[in-house]
Amino acid sequence: MRPLPDLLDFSPQKLQQKLKQQTRATASSSSSKFAPAAGVTRTAETSSSSKFATAAGKTRTAETSSSSKFATAAGKTRTAETSSSSEFTPAAGKIRAADSSSSSKFAAAEDKASATET
Repeated sequence: MRPLPDLLDFSPQKLQQKLKQQTRATASSSSSKFAPAAGVTRTAETSSSSKFATAAGKTRTAETSSSSKFATAAGKTRTAETSSSSEFTPAAGKIRAADSSSSSKFAAAEDKASATET
């Protein structure tokens, strides 16, 4: 049987070691800057900020739930499809008019059936 990977080791010594590796100085509520582990200062990201820090330390604008755009996995934005829209985006990305129940056209089979009944 193979030994478990290091990530699954929950011994107190390993947890303490990982905690030391990931620890950095935290921002105080009154401070506008905080010191990372390297000792370099940078501005603190707050919850009211319009930007947030990614894992790499770079900032990008935050997508909000009220925004008309959302981020795809690639990081690019596209317009959001809403349920109240009269058009929808098929898988290919092209737009076509939505079929409504109040349309003045019906299927050909229904037209033939109604013609034979009269």
